[in-house]
Amino acid sequence: MVTTAMDTSQISDDKIIIIFL
Repeated sequence: MVTTAMDTSQISDDKIIIIFL
C-alpha cells in the first residue's frame, strides 16, 4: 500500500481518494 500511495501522489490526488474509498 505504501508504494501505491507514493505512485498516486505523483499521478494525482484524485487517485488517493479512490484508494481510500
